[in-house]
Parts: sequence; C-alpha cells; structure tokens
Amino acid sequence: MRIRILGDRLASMVVSLALAFCLWLGLAGQDMSTVDLSVPLELSNLPGDLAIRSEVPASVTVQVLANTAQVRFLADRKLHLWVNVASAREGQNSFQLDTESLDLPRGVQVRKISPAGIEFVAVKLTEKTVPLAPTLKGAPPPTYRLESVTLAPEKITIKGPHEILDKIAGLSTLPIDLEGVTADETLSVAPNLSVYGDFKLIAEPTEVRALVRVEERVNTAMFTNLPVEVDLKNGQKVAGGVFAVSPQAADVSVSWPASRPRAVTAEDIKVRVFVDAEALKKTRQVNSPVVVVPPSGVMVTAIDPVNVTVTYLPGAGEEVPLPPARSGASPAPVE
Repeated sequence: MRIRILGDRLASMVVSLALAFCLWLGLAGQDMSTVDLSVPLELSNLPGDLAIRSEVPASVTVQVLANTAQVRFLADRKLHLWVNVASAREGQNSFQLDTESLDLPRGVQVRKISPAGIEFVAVKLTEKTVPLAPTLKGAPPPTYRLESVTLAPEKITIKGPHEILDKIAGLSTLPIDLEGVTADETLSVAPNLSVYGDFKLIAEPTEVRALVRVEERVNTAMFTNLPVEVDLKNGQKVAGGVFAVSPQAADVSVSWPASRPRAVTAEDIKVRVFVDAEALKKTRQVNSPVVVVPPSGVMVTAIDPVNVTVTYLPGAGEEVPLPPARSGASPAPVE
C-alpha cells in the first residue's frame, strides 16, 4: 500500500512539472519582441594587392525577433558581422550581407539587415621605398642638448595607388617627445601615414626605432698667467736654497657641466710642478711637467706650457755650481 501511494505522488509531481514547462513555453512565446542591434561590420580576405578607397560602414543594424531572455543574452554578447570579400576586384565592388557569421541563438529570427549590402571601390596597390625623417616635439632640460636622432631603418616601403605615390618623395614620423630627456634612449615610433584624399597609405614596417642621443651642456673658461708653484715630492725639505721656475706662469683651459652649482674661477685652479729636491740639488736643473689640480667635476682641456724648467739655487755656504742664468726665472723660496 505504501509503495502505491509513493508511486501516485511521483506521478503527480511529474505531471505538475510537465504542465509548468508547457506554461513557461507558452509565456516565453508570448514575450517575443522586435529589437534593433548595432553590429560592427568586418571585412575579411581582401586580396593583398588591393586596398579599399571608398567609405565602408563601420556597423550595420540587424533587426531581430527574440524573447526577453534572448535579448538579454544578445546584449551581453559581442557580435560581429563578417563579410568575405575574397572575390573583390579593382574598381567598383558590391556584396550582399547575410547573418550566418552572427551565430545567433536558436529561436532568434532575423527580420532585416540595414543596409542589406555594401559597395566600395578597390584600387591596385603599388610599392615605393622612401626616406623617413624624424619629427621632434619638446626639448631636453636647459642644461642638456640634443646631439642626434637616428632612425632604424631610415627608409620604409609604402603601398598605395601610383597616382598618390608619385607625389611622395619622403615621409616623417609621428612626433618624438624629447621633453625631460637627460640620457640616451631608444624609442619606437610610427610613420606619419597622413590621409591622401580618401586613401590611407600602408607602410612596412609599421614602426621604426629612434635612437635619441643627448649630452649635458658644458661651460668653458681659460685662465691666463696662473702662477706655477713648486711642490717637493715625499714631503722633502731643503734649507738654505731656493728654486727658480721658468716660465713662472701658465695658461689653463677647463670645462665643467652646466649643472654645476657654481662657475669655476681662477682661485679654484692650482698649478703645480713636482720635483725631487735631493736629485735636483745634484743635477741643478730639471724639465718637469706642469700639473693642474682642478675642483671636483672640472676637466682640464689645455695647459700652456706643458713643461717648465726648475733650477735649484743653493743658499749661503753651499758649494753647488750654479747653472747659467735664465731670463724670466724668478727664485721660489724653499720651506
């Protein structure tokens, strides 16, 4: 008896579910409405030696009949209408649109496509290789200067109708921004493919490398008649004698980065000649290089003269033969 009761209940549940499903189908069928969908239009398989010269719609309107659930599904789906134009030829072309590529859900009916077809003019492409020049925008900071901008490659191949290519001797890049550049950089930049009439050129490659070289600006100065001072090596001291330097002064040229907080003055430059006092007492005279000690970050670019003659003049009681006197030599006292 219990099994029979359970069976009756199960049969009743199945019948109820079937009735509910039928009722849902009936209501869904009554919920149908007409909806206009804006669908992007995409062309595919255009022959490689052709280009479209006239305007082609970016999208079409597809009118469909669908229920509420289907409309919600279509709104969330990214639909595209693809048009196979593999059969396109030079000149005027016409293609009818169909909805096979839309892949619509079952039950959705297409009422109308607007426009129903597209027309465009296709032109034969020719090639030409032209030089490419950089277009610059902005500038490095004031303490830097642009040294060069080099493109790689320096030429590109462009495709387009021959009547357009015949007028083009070269192209430029899109602007290369130099604002704030303080070091060498390699950037990617595209050719500036301006629209010539109703046609946009095709370029190969689509991007080139731009090597930007900058360098910091430098200030320069020349200081004349700076006194040449004698320094003894290894802390030597010689009593009773003096050193004579000829010539007594030197001219020094220096450079420093423009970003240095303070300009270089003559007081910042020390001109030295280093001698071995003990050896000089024996030889009496030596030709030594002039050494310039600049401040940190300052570069010496020229010294005149590069060498001076240092003569040891003995003090009282020293039996050291004196060398021949030299004009312009002035004795320098020894510490």
